[in-house]
Amino acid sequence: MSDNIKKKRGYTIVKKHTVVYEWMINEISSYINSSSNSKESESLFSPQFSADSHVQDLWQLHLKFNGQLTEEKNYLSIFLRSLNTQRIIKTKAVYFIVTNKRERVNVYKFSKVYDAHQSLGYVKFILKSELLEKKKELAPYDTLTLGVELTVFDDYWTISTSPPFDHTKRLITSDLKDLFETKMDTDVTFIVGEKKFPAHKLVLMVRSPVFRAMLSSSKEHEINIPDTCPDMFDKLLEFIYTDRVADLDAVAEDLVELADKYQVRTLKQVCFEELCMSVNIENAARMILLADRLNAEIMFKYVTEYIRINAETVIQTEGYKLMETANPFLALMIFKNFSALKIEDKPAGPSNKTDA
Repeated sequence: MSDNIKKKRGYTIVKKHTVVYEWMINEISSYINSSSNSKESESLFSPQFSADSHVQDLWQLHLKFNGQLTEEKNYLSIFLRSLNTQRIIKTKAVYFIVTNKRERVNVYKFSKVYDAHQSLGYVKFILKSELLEKKKELAPYDTLTLGVELTVFDDYWTISTSPPFDHTKRLITSDLKDLFETKMDTDVTFIVGEKKFPAHKLVLMVRSPVFRAMLSSSKEHEINIPDTCPDMFDKLLEFIYTDRVADLDAVAEDLVELADKYQVRTLKQVCFEELCMSVNIENAARMILLADRLNAEIMFKYVTEYIRINAETVIQTEGYKLMETANPFLALMIFKNFSALKIEDKPAGPSNKTDA
């Protein structure tokens, strides 16, 4: 082989952007019943949303209650509409219904290239009769939650390069994760219940002002942590070292209390974001009590708006009744907001003005 031969490499690269969008529709049975007696096509359209891709995508879900053909009239149809002008966009999508247990059912997958203003989907998404028969599971409190997990692919680009070395950089979080997993050179041990957690003072003091105050004034090598669950304390340490928490959706409600106690602000924020996405009819009252107790202003506004929109069903739950007992002032405030909304929705009465 000649010494003058050079090796080069070319790449074709495309980035993808994914969004999970949920659309809640209350009083769904009234739409189904009215559409069954209607000869006209009845539809609902979701608010617009985007995957925030570089192609500036814009989308909308379309729920249709009666198809054009006879065999389609017994089904709900679901479509994803492209609101993009003069753009051809490559996509991958998953349609689904969110059950009362936050599980995905009636899952349909597709990969499509959208033309401008095109609408694609499934005509026979779910039988109306099936939805009504399983309403407790599929549409609790007569509220149907439709979802789409949409991936949008940017335009591709190509590059040519001939790197002589591997320039991959190891991040500090990788080194801290190694410390967390190996427990190498730990200098303090926390005792939580019957479990011990070796740790590094410097890492904890940098990440938490509470740990900083605790450890800078103590020369003890073993410290008891009362009123804390070992599993949650382990999750707290995991985040302090790695900026990540496995299965956050399952532990966010308990973990946010610990994050607040030790003032780990970033962990509080990611817990609040996860809790906002998990708000539903059953837990809304509990979530607003939590937001009020932890002074979480953004979460409080989000959950308040959710309760305001779904007030007629939320106030029937056991959680709301418990909230009335635990914090009657908060319950009264929400009731006033609901009453104000009902007043705004009332049609205007006849005018008392007369012509001059």
